[in-house]
Amino acid sequence: MSPFLSTLFCLVPLPKPSLQASPSALVPLKKSVVIQCQGPPGVDLYRLEKLKPRSYEDQAVLSIPVMKESFAGQYRCSYQNGTLWSPPSDLLDLVATGVFSKPSLSAWPSSAVSPGGDVTLSCQAQYGFDRFALHKEGDPGPSKSPERWYQAEFPIITVTAAHSGTYRCYSFSSSSPYLWSHPSDPLELMVTGNSVTPSWLSAEPSSFVSGTSKNTVFSTESGSPTGHQERLHGLSGLTPWFLTRLL
Repeated sequence: MSPFLSTLFCLVPLPKPSLQASPSALVPLKKSVVIQCQGPPGVDLYRLEKLKPRSYEDQAVLSIPVMKESFAGQYRCSYQNGTLWSPPSDLLDLVATGVFSKPSLSAWPSSAVSPGGDVTLSCQAQYGFDRFALHKEGDPGPSKSPERWYQAEFPIITVTAAHSGTYRCYSFSSSSPYLWSHPSDPLELMVTGNSVTPSWLSAEPSSFVSGTSKNTVFSTESGSPTGHQERLHGLSGLTPWFLTRLL
């Protein structure tokens, strides 16, 4: 790097990079995913970190050919130009799905709704999970429920045509917030008529790309659900994340 650019970087704060997972941050077990850090042109060094347990690699791209439970968690990245480090990226929540059996998803009073009407999507688990997430196909990330045992409701007030689509829900435990169930069977929400009012269902930004977890609603107060204590206890001994473990 030229002396001029080094001086310029000292005067101007470096912009934070972005961090994305492709094709999605919701990754079924045994499927592949690529995590990529993107900064401005001419970056000297990238650093990609996994939190809890903390580990890092000095690279911009992490390719995971086979998703395992040990890869699930929070990631962030930064880059170095000269002697300066950028601020860290927003946190990326990488979730392993398919760890537990699927919940059921239903609509009340009906999955066919007129514009301006109300509908409630209900996600119900067979076991005592205390967290649920609802995802609409095509949206960037899911909506999460407050703490509820066995069942969570997602009300949609003043339905518009933008709410039409395919929905699925997941159940998981607050003690292992990045290990989710299989998705429920799809539910098709049909809104008759036309509406130009934008959807608010996904108004909350995706918690998979959030700054300092400000958009998450995970709780650490609840323990493992009955029937899953032994399994969730076993997750505490997961192998720390290193790319070389895959090779």
